[in-house]
Amino acid sequence: MNRYLRTRKYLLEHKIITIIGLIVLIVIGYYSYRYFWAGSSETKYVIAAVEKGEIVSVVTGSGQVSSASEFDIKPKASGEVVYLGAKSGDRVGAGQLLVQLDARDAQIALENAQIALAKITEGAGGDSGETKDYEDSLKNIDDTFIDLPVVLEGMNQIVNNYTVSVYKTNPVNERARDYYNQALKSYWTAYRQYDKDLNSYRGLNRPIPNSVVDSLNDSTYEMVKLVTQALKDLNTFVAYTYYYYDVGTRTGDIATDKTNLDTWIATVSTLLSDLGTSHNTLKNSQLDIQAQVLAVRQKELAYQNYFVYAPFSGVIGQMTIDRFDTVSAGSSIGILASDQKEANISLNEVDVVKVKRGQKATLTFDAIDGLEIVGTVTEVDAVGTVSSGVVSYNVKIIFNTQDGRVKSGMSVSASIENEVKKDILVVPSGAIKNSARGNYVDTVSASEKISSNRGVVLSSATTSQQVKIGLSDDLNTEIISGLKEGDKVIARTIVSSATKQSAPPSIFGSSGGGSRSGTGTRSSASARNSSFPH
Repeated sequence: MNRYLRTRKYLLEHKIITIIGLIVLIVIGYYSYRYFWAGSSETKYVIAAVEKGEIVSVVTGSGQVSSASEFDIKPKASGEVVYLGAKSGDRVGAGQLLVQLDARDAQIALENAQIALAKITEGAGGDSGETKDYEDSLKNIDDTFIDLPVVLEGMNQIVNNYTVSVYKTNPVNERARDYYNQALKSYWTAYRQYDKDLNSYRGLNRPIPNSVVDSLNDSTYEMVKLVTQALKDLNTFVAYTYYYYDVGTRTGDIATDKTNLDTWIATVSTLLSDLGTSHNTLKNSQLDIQAQVLAVRQKELAYQNYFVYAPFSGVIGQMTIDRFDTVSAGSSIGILASDQKEANISLNEVDVVKVKRGQKATLTFDAIDGLEIVGTVTEVDAVGTVSSGVVSYNVKIIFNTQDGRVKSGMSVSASIENEVKKDILVVPSGAIKNSARGNYVDTVSASEKISSNRGVVLSSATTSQQVKIGLSDDLNTEIISGLKEGDKVIARTIVSSATKQSAPPSIFGSSGGGSRSGTGTRSSASARNSSFPH
């Protein structure tokens, strides 16, 4: 107690010395703390060089794997399953029979239709058989080329023998002359066609195929129509002149010509009628054959409906029936999935405009670590799907190679290359900064060394350089202008703090923060917190 009073009395009597002593202790304590416990901070910089490189711009998305083609196995007929060519999990080839139903009734119906067609075809003589319809047609053609020479020669005498009669040499008036000129023109048109068809007729070797008879009947029919028209025109001329003359002068050539024309017109009309009848008969016969051919084809298709074939090679995803089960037409009995896989990726409206068919894509799979498959974009939706106000577009990517581990329904991520630039100037994307004036980088002098990710302390000041940038990816950005190859830029700034030594031992015998490692670094906040006991 006496010591305390003496100390108090001394301090009160020496105030100035006491205050100065306290200040000295505070200063010594502060600097001691800074020296022993506070960390020393410094700023370091990661320096990179401007170099030539490549930038690949990608669009990423995720989705699911599916088979490029899936076939829903559905029979087109109803019946009992008599053959089952594959079960779930089996691999099948294109064209392989998968399912066969009892087709006996359909087979009988097909054979009956084929028999009916054979009867009609044999009745029509096929292409070389002799039937009554074709025999009648050929007889009419023969009669035509037997009777027409007499008719055409008589017409020639009327229109071309100018010395025979005065009425042909000197028509009674201009109308008669016009009638005569028209008759002359029609005659030569008919005669030239007759001469052409006669040469074709004479060149045929018998027996004549039915298809040739059919064609010859049609051409002969058209030729006789021309002869009929020529007779009508010639008859108009003769009749006009005949009735122009008085009754007493209707003698000689004009009367004979009129009589002959009446006879020839009747003859040619009969030929034309017979040829027309043959034409219609043969045409109807051909239509009957065509109708029966269609009936056979219909029965063939109905018969084929009892068989289901694989349209492509693949794996049976599921088969829900067994042999002797009864199935209905159109009912699904299984699924065939093609070996070819595709990824269905969903993209937003911003990314989808960058994607087009033919672009390369890299696919990865959540279920298979390390597997990457290259694919190609084959389809991009033109119309998006709206869900909760968000528009998405589906993109299909076909696998360029197949991997048996990849199954339909698996999750897949895609990186689609939408633009690639090679041999361009690039810098790390972290070097690009923004200001009101645009993009810029901080450059350093050429003497500064390229640093690793740990950074270096600069020996000189930095300089801001305006740049024009282009394409960028996750790591680098294209420099269009403002820098040249070899320039050095600050890619990243590192502010680090390292403790000078370990914290002093606690009065309670525990170590406050432990000893400092040889190469590790620690943030200043971390060092301070570990300097005091917990």
